[in-house]
Amino acid sequence: MNTVIPTILVQDETEFKARWEKIKDATDILQLDVLDDTLVPNSDWHDLDALRELKDGPNFILHLMVSDPRSYLLAATDNKKIMGAVWHIEAPIDHAELLMFCQDNGWRCGLALNPKTKIEELEPFSEMVDEVLVLGVEPGFNGRKILPHTIDKVQQLKKRWPDLAVSFDGGVTKDNIAELKTAGVSIFYAGSSIFSSTDPRAALEGLKNI
Repeated sequence: MNTVIPTILVQDETEFKARWEKIKDATDILQLDVLDDTLVPNSDWHDLDALRELKDGPNFILHLMVSDPRSYLLAATDNKKIMGAVWHIEAPIDHAELLMFCQDNGWRCGLALNPKTKIEELEPFSEMVDEVLVLGVEPGFNGRKILPHTIDKVQQLKKRWPDLAVSFDGGVTKDNIAELKTAGVSIFYAGSSIFSSTDPRAALEGLKNI
């Protein structure tokens, strides 16, 4: 996979539906951020049952910025709009067990690393994940600028695990997406740079073209 995936972090269903309508015909995959004020100091709208009502358009990868990602995944096992999930290695859970659960359910699965988390934390799970998500900013809010050392982290990951699919979330824009690709990113999650535009579809295509 080498692609740009729009990310949705909203506070209510009305805002979610507005963004959905603007972008649903322009992508096959959307990322839905899920925050419940347990792992990061923020919460958002993330009614996974509401996704079941979407009969067309892209499917979703969940970015679970929560302390108990298992509870969300258990509730979504029969949700056909969900194709996978990424959760944080900082969550105090049995990651190997949950990765196997996702694989058994036919989902794409991955682990996310916060800016201060060392890549060595990934070692026990490097062969179990479909992707590792590098957070370019402290998680939980839209519109922050990339922390430069997180680009170095991408390079470190690719040097240590050359075949690992590395994704990146936080601060992705038209001004840095080429640098991120050169560093080794193949999956780019972008929120503010797409949805702050007057034409989100054009903004998405612009990032893809770069």
